[in-house]
Amino acid sequence: MKYTKTLIPILIWLFAFSDPVSAQHPNETLLPVKQDFSLAMSYNNHSWAFPLSSVFRMNPQYPGLTVGTEINYRVRPRTKFFQTFELGGFINSASGSGTYFNSDVAFRYTGKRGILLDIGTGFGSFKSYFINDTFKIQSDGSYLKSDDTGVTALSQNIFFSTGYDLSVKHDKNLVLFVRYQWIASAAYWSRIMIRPNGLLHIGIRHSLRTNK
Repeated sequence: MKYTKTLIPILIWLFAFSDPVSAQHPNETLLPVKQDFSLAMSYNNHSWAFPLSSVFRMNPQYPGLTVGTEINYRVRPRTKFFQTFELGGFINSASGSGTYFNSDVAFRYTGKRGILLDIGTGFGSFKSYFINDTFKIQSDGSYLKSDDTGVTALSQNIFFSTGYDLSVKHDKNLVLFVRYQWIASAAYWSRIMIRPNGLLHIGIRHSLRTNK
């Protein structure tokens, strides 16, 4: 298949970490914890940028949307190891739009007042869309318009986020967060082998079932 070389490493990496049974209860060591089935949604602004550059660029806006969920592995009163699964995309008329599926292994610390910090890294699949028509050279030297709309490639992701968990002080099952994410996708085109993508997210996360 066309994307076999991209999908196989992703599947191997996901299965290596996909063992929800190993999740721990916040207060007792070896008891299994129920997954909370969280749902996150965020608005994002895209920029073609190297890591930690153009983080708070607000103009122009290249808008996007991301939805995702989490699987818990190890939970403690203030910390949690978990895995994310997210699907998203953005519209960028200047450097090309994109869609992506990512999965990251992450760590979260939540303070006594509900302020939380996240850090994570992982892999995914990223499709970069061309901003103009593309052409292929023929054997006679002429050019023929290509049907290709973009390039799908393996991607590497890192993210940092902070937020406020309303369940800690206000008994509201909602988290507000701001997240910076950097995605490097391979094989963009012949002159640019890696496409650097910076995404600034503003979003909310809601747990459909809690562990309390």
